[in-house]
Amino acid sequence: MTLYRQFLDRAALDQAYSPSRFVPDVSWYLREYESRSAAIRDALGSRQTLHYGAHPAERLDLFLVPGALEPCDTVVFIHGGYWQDLSKDHHSFPARAFNAAGLNFVALGYGLAPALKPADMVRQCRAALHWLLSRSEALEIAPRLHLIGHSAGGQLAAMVALEDRRLASQSALPIGSVTTISGVFDLRPIALTYVNDVLRMSDEEALLASPVLRVDLVQGELPRFWVAYAEREPAEFARQSLEFADALRLKGAEVAVSCISGRNHFDIVLDLADPGSAFLQATLSHIAGRDR
Repeated sequence: MTLYRQFLDRAALDQAYSPSRFVPDVSWYLREYESRSAAIRDALGSRQTLHYGAHPAERLDLFLVPGALEPCDTVVFIHGGYWQDLSKDHHSFPARAFNAAGLNFVALGYGLAPALKPADMVRQCRAALHWLLSRSEALEIAPRLHLIGHSAGGQLAAMVALEDRRLASQSALPIGSVTTISGVFDLRPIALTYVNDVLRMSDEEALLASPVLRVDLVQGELPRFWVAYAEREPAEFARQSLEFADALRLKGAEVAVSCISGRNHFDIVLDLADPGSAFLQATLSHIAGRDR
């Protein structure tokens, strides 16, 4: 008898959902996120830290395009950390590259486990987008957003887009595109791993927070999706990405899926700060609606 799919026990499933085993020292990447982000904040000097809600974590950092003659579209970056680690402060590092491409950049903060569950985090992220749009004129941003989510942030970005289109009575957020990077789209196996020791999700909570299981509930037209994952990470991340892309296609969404060669779960996102990287250029093409 198996625990989940071909995995016989929790130890095997833990391995299947542990991207850190594909790198020699995961802490090196986390320090890079933090140090590069601090350097970008110092270099740009244009960050606005704004509170979109009452919870201490309901904050975002907004980096406007310097010298823009008219309001620009905004990229909202939702960070990873398996819903229990990291913060917006680790993820300022792509701001300069997106500003240079004519896009405002938001590093979005949200609450973490064990205090909150993934469903709570989805609500916070959706609230942040509505807050941004309600103040778009005052903030001098165009009322059009593009979501990028990495790892657990990929699940959150996908859920935000899907939940926004779930009820026909709701006015849809102006989300032009969604980019998920090494995301998790079915949380049922996560609920069987070490990750759930902190999340403490029930089976029902895992099901309700799984984007791949929510696609069929969408009633409105979905934004364009790019589902990307790294070559050097557990096979379950690739399988889940392909499964999610297939579900989106069946719903009629415009979706592309890519395996990014030579990258792992942690360095793939660093390419978003490198103007010369093919991954950044492909991301910008997706946002603009051009073929990659």
